[in-house]
Amino acid sequence: MLNKSRRESIGLGSWFTILKYIYERSANPVYQKFKDELIDQYSPEELEKIKFACGMIKEYRDPSTHQKVKNYGDVIKVREKIVLHLNQVIYTLYD
Repeated sequence: MLNKSRRESIGLGSWFTILKYIYERSANPVYQKFKDELIDQYSPEELEKIKFACGMIKEYRDPSTHQKVKNYGDVIKVREKIVLHLNQVIYTLYD
C-alpha cells in the first residue's frame, strides 16, 4: 500500500537504467508516458549528460562501493568529478 507520508524519489541507479533504455518502448503505459515526457522535454544530448552523471555518481553512492574512497585526496578527486557532472545536470534541467 502507498504510504503518502513517505517521500520517495528515483535513485541514481534507477535514473541511469531509465535513461539507458529511454528510446525502447515499454509495455507499461505509465512508464512509457513518463519516458515520453522526458524525451519531449530534453534533447538526446541532454539526456546523455544526465545518464552519464547518474551512472558515474551512483558508483560512489552505492553503499557496497563506498570503499572506493580511501583517503582525503581520493575524496577531493571524486568530489571534483561529481561536482562537475552535477553542475552539468543542474544546468541541463534548470536552464
